[in-house]
Amino acid sequence: FGSPSVITTMGSCLSTAVSSTTAVQNFAGTGSEGRTNGASCVAEIHKPYGVAVSPDSSTVFIADKDNNQIRAVAVTTGLVSLLAGKADGTPVNDNTADGIGVLAGFEKPKGLAAHPTDGTLLVAEEACKLRKIVIATGAVTHLAGAESKDCGMNDGEDVAATTARFNKPEDIAFNSDGSYAYVADKDNHRIRVVNYAQGRVSTVAGDGDSGTINKPSGVALTSDDKTLYIASKDAHKILKLDLSNGATSPGTLTTLAGSGESGTTSGNTLLTSTFDRPYGLALYNDVFLFISEHDGDDIRYISLAGGRVGTAAGVGGAEGDVEGSGWSDTTAGTARFKKPSGLAISPDGGYGYVADTDN
Repeated sequence: FGSPSVITTMGSCLSTAVSSTTAVQNFAGTGSEGRTNGASCVAEIHKPYGVAVSPDSSTVFIADKDNNQIRAVAVTTGLVSLLAGKADGTPVNDNTADGIGVLAGFEKPKGLAAHPTDGTLLVAEEACKLRKIVIATGAVTHLAGAESKDCGMNDGEDVAATTARFNKPEDIAFNSDGSYAYVADKDNHRIRVVNYAQGRVSTVAGDGDSGTINKPSGVALTSDDKTLYIASKDAHKILKLDLSNGATSPGTLTTLAGSGESGTTSGNTLLTSTFDRPYGLALYNDVFLFISEHDGDDIRYISLAGGRVGTAAGVGGAEGDVEGSGWSDTTAGTARFKKPSGLAISPDGGYGYVADTDN
């Protein structure tokens, strides 16, 4: 269906083979919990959640949640290194957390997004703040939210960025020029937008009522910056936010897909299909929206032009750690996932990456 030909997971050894059909291959991590760096066959990761790809598609970044680190993987060599965070994995959530490389600290980083032009990486921490990393140096600075862990809800449009509050932000998506970043503010049941240069924060969707957006965990923005897709995890739905009136102007929020029932079926229409706690989102050429299902243990997709839901890889409800084929027409492939979370597609369109959290 025109998707990237290979889906690679944060699992075991790097493989550079390319299949003519959707294939799932391990990319990094042995499957054992740890923080060892080096070749992808020996590197260890502990609960990968967020994943992002550099604008030139040469590096994959991983939010290594339980190691409290941001890791980097060179695509051509498979070498895994520590970009920022304490070498021993110690969590840091106060105003001493900024620094360079191993002198910086994080507490449960989850969401990642690579800025399209300026060489920085934005990190969303479960400790309720946003941090910025200069990729070339590993320098980490605070962007928004309380410097010490202080979860809550407050927009900082006209005040210092540190006055803004988040409640367990999960995912981030930059607009096309990197001037704004959209944040899935999970436990506030809201979508926030951050002025990246100023750190000011406002709300573009959600009112704190889980009936509107229920624990958003993933966001993906179209290339024209006019439509934001949202994984409303606990509502088992994919939502669509109209941003045609401007980056910070709250627009119309509608349901794109999902009946609201938990499941992994592809119905006759978008609204009769079911999802099982959809988590990560990634757009491919504004044509396909890929979805990781945290409890469904699979990767689904929505054909935006065709108005249908399908499964790209994995089998709903059948967890595991297996490389192999994805779906071909109606035939289930052999690949298996276990609590997949973050998703990213390389800007060159060649690969999709999955943070296969519990593998």
